[in-house]
Amino acid sequence: MDTTLSRVSSTAIRRWLALVAAVALSAGCTVQLGSSSANDTEATSASTGPPSTASLPTASAASPSGQAAPGAPVPRTTQGMSHALLALDDVAAGFTVEPPTDPADTLDLSAGPGTSGCGDFVAMTNAAHLPGSTATASISFSGGQDGPFVDETLEAQPDANAAASVLELLRKSIASCSRVRATVSGNGTPSQVLVRVVKAPAYGAHPVAVRLTASGGDLDGFEMTTVATAVADTVLTLDFIGFYPEDIDAVTYDAVGKATAVLLVGPAT
Repeated sequence: MDTTLSRVSSTAIRRWLALVAAVALSAGCTVQLGSSSANDTEATSASTGPPSTASLPTASAASPSGQAAPGAPVPRTTQGMSHALLALDDVAAGFTVEPPTDPADTLDLSAGPGTSGCGDFVAMTNAAHLPGSTATASISFSGGQDGPFVDETLEAQPDANAAASVLELLRKSIASCSRVRATVSGNGTPSQVLVRVVKAPAYGAHPVAVRLTASGGDLDGFEMTTVATAVADTVLTLDFIGFYPEDIDAVTYDAVGKATAVLLVGPAT
């Protein structure tokens, strides 16, 4: 069954592991970057403290409805979709664009003992692209050596119905899975990962969000919130590390707003 979703960016994983190693070395102990909120209805990723104002994105003027405009679909290209991604000019001072890293440095999930019902979610998370994807564009941002980190991916689908179907499949796969195992690039000591549906920011069409919280192993303390939503025929995915709910909401608003403006109207000249 070909159930796929865009990958967790190797950039975020690499930077997070580097941060853990640096803090552990200087303190002589294991670092715990975050803990799960008791309220599972909010899209949240814990951090060591609130991001500074300089690290927060500015609000977009575009209305992030994510609804398709009338008329025939416009064929998507990677170059064209790249204009719909957030850029450095779309965020406030403090963020930098991260260069691509080794694609082998990925978060690999597996269904271990006691993880029944996770087959679809594991397959979606480990696969490289969405089923039927015709074009992909992505970018990664860092708010500093200690984060926060956010990765954005856009994947075009044949039409809006296909994008909606992928998101519904994702929603069902998350709901049927509560716990998986994870390694980085399939190596190292596995971590247990709690999988939970959380409330997604209400932007775009058919939004869904999931929080992954790791314990034990190499990823101990790792927590990430992923938000996925549709903008017409395109699925927009955001991976957040070190963000509070209001910050996740702000970035999602900006990302959907820009994607809506560019994909449904066209890049500004």
